[in-house]
Amino acid sequence: MLVESFPPGYLAARGLDFATVSPHRPALVYCSLTGYPRTTEAATRPAIDLLVQARSGMQYEQPGFRAGPIFLHAPLPSIAASYLAVEGILAALYAREVTGRGQWVETSLYQGVLSFTTQLWQDPEHRVEPWFEIGFEPRPNIYQCADGLWVHSMHFAGGRGKDRSIVWEILGIDPPGLEWNATGGQAFDDLVRDAVGRMQRQDLLDQFWANEIAIAPVRPAHEALEDEQVVNNGMSVVVEDPQLGPVRQAGISFRLHGAPKPAVQGPQPAVGQHTGEVLDELPSEPARARASRPAKRSIAHALEGIKILDLGNFLAGPFGPMLLGDLGATVYKLESPLGDQMRPVTQPFNGCQRGKLDVVVDLKTPEGLEIAHRLMREVDVVHHNMRPGVAERLGVDYETAKRLNPTVIYCHTTMWGNDGPRATWPGFDQLAQASCGLEQELGGEGNGPNWYRFGMCDQACAVQSALAVLMALYWRERTGEGQLVDTSIVNGGVHLNTDAWIGPDGWSERPRTDQQQTGFGPLYRLYPTSDGWLALACLGETHWRALVKAVPGLDDERFADAATRAANADALGDVLGGFIATRTARDAFDVLDGAGVPVELAEEDARRRWFDQADLVAAGLVADYEHPLYGRFRQFGHVVHLSETPGRIAGPPPLLGQHSREVLAALGYSEQEIAELAERGVTLWPA
Repeated sequence: MLVESFPPGYLAARGLDFATVSPHRPALVYCSLTGYPRTTEAATRPAIDLLVQARSGMQYEQPGFRAGPIFLHAPLPSIAASYLAVEGILAALYAREVTGRGQWVETSLYQGVLSFTTQLWQDPEHRVEPWFEIGFEPRPNIYQCADGLWVHSMHFAGGRGKDRSIVWEILGIDPPGLEWNATGGQAFDDLVRDAVGRMQRQDLLDQFWANEIAIAPVRPAHEALEDEQVVNNGMSVVVEDPQLGPVRQAGISFRLHGAPKPAVQGPQPAVGQHTGEVLDELPSEPARARASRPAKRSIAHALEGIKILDLGNFLAGPFGPMLLGDLGATVYKLESPLGDQMRPVTQPFNGCQRGKLDVVVDLKTPEGLEIAHRLMREVDVVHHNMRPGVAERLGVDYETAKRLNPTVIYCHTTMWGNDGPRATWPGFDQLAQASCGLEQELGGEGNGPNWYRFGMCDQACAVQSALAVLMALYWRERTGEGQLVDTSIVNGGVHLNTDAWIGPDGWSERPRTDQQQTGFGPLYRLYPTSDGWLALACLGETHWRALVKAVPGLDDERFADAATRAANADALGDVLGGFIATRTARDAFDVLDGAGVPVELAEEDARRRWFDQADLVAAGLVADYEHPLYGRFRQFGHVVHLSETPGRIAGPPPLLGQHSREVLAALGYSEQEIAELAERGVTLWPA
């Protein structure tokens, strides 16, 4: 396996590209991670996270405390792309076990943006009402307590029919006349805000937790590393660093229960630390070309022939099976007659369901449970995100699945973990954002917390579940053994903050977002122009020298080196800001880009017009299909490319029960039996 992140063409010029290397190593899995797909117009643009945020329009999807694009403290394009790279590598490794051949895996930071905007960037021809979109408030359900500390409460989210009147008792609010919206928040949010403002945070948390009301404290990332649940999950580990001593940092974000336990292999290496031993291991003579491995069977797509049963709700469960479906797996989405709890939340639902065969089954009936068990016997993977204990009560737990299908892979994603002190507590993406430091850092210096609109803790959890399943498929292909795998939303939240750590002298200082939410400092931030915004990312001396030539006033002893530039950051920002503010965004871009300074326009329209960009369409980045209700429906396409076993997007998000009859028929039910099941309410399908 080879992983590289050079600009397109860099390794080709040195004879180390896939086309040159693969004939000598036909079993090699070769992964290229770039800023943009190599076949697109932006292929040669700088692969820098801030600039990809800006160019893609992602920053305009984030609400903040001012108008315009908001700088994202978490480098979401980079983190998402790293997930996609591992997804592609694992899919290729599994495919190699089947076909005997390696292949070229490609993804990019821009494709990372597309995957993390899945519940936002959709283009329906017809917006059938009610069409729900994610709100644009920076602090939905985020409240400050009497002691000045903050909480994020999801007191009315999830759980159909659950009595939450205890919330009013705890808060001392008279509930008559309150109205509810689709997210579970209530119209009189000020009443809640005032009530919370009269309580101490720990008292509020204790009372809500005691009554199973979903809530979490807003806290810095390093505090999450010492959380007992996070430690229990193996998501916080201590590594002995030769320079720093024992360092607590993020661990491994998912668990495989039937394979050798993975472990962090050691601290970060020093530059060149292993050069000698690596050179000593190299053969003295060039090795001969290696032959392909023995092939077991032919496949067109990496996961062709793999079947997945998706029992999940919301996003943290179903998004993982959707990604696996895009790699060629057949995914059965099993829903109750009431449907996935996120179906009314239109865009998030559409963002994690495409290509699935949707079958309605009432698991609380004997006949419905029998349908689920028949599916369990047929599939390779069972995947869900029910709270611990629920699958056992319903009869679709791991032990049942293993009894029915001994080699099954069973993936369980949760909020807090599959076991541990808070395993059974309720939770949502927002609570991981709050408790893992994301909301605190996004808000900026002195502003308080700010919610991310992307749902990326859900997505981090879901992607990591897909990675765990791919590893388990690889393991099963080699050993014949199935297993249980699991991960959690809080693990995803910690993983989004892997630059946070705690050493013997305390927690690490991380870059802080400035008060205006424009960036980390004068050389890595957004600047307003006379008619828009420009993103500047000056990294290192080469970029600095280019900037000095382009901007008058920078050839100053206050900015002579990195140390003096840091000491005079405000003055440096004034010089750059003054230069950029007097120009249009295009003029400022042309001057700086022409001088070799990494910059991009932060364009609001980019988040809407990408559906129609010919180069992106040609690169497979736009999925375009007919939907029974929406007409022509478009959303993101392939986020990872495999040269030999490419992905396959099977179709749009399904209607409730759209495939019930065909799935039940395939399981052996007659037309009469299917009709009788529908009459008894065990299944249904669209009229």
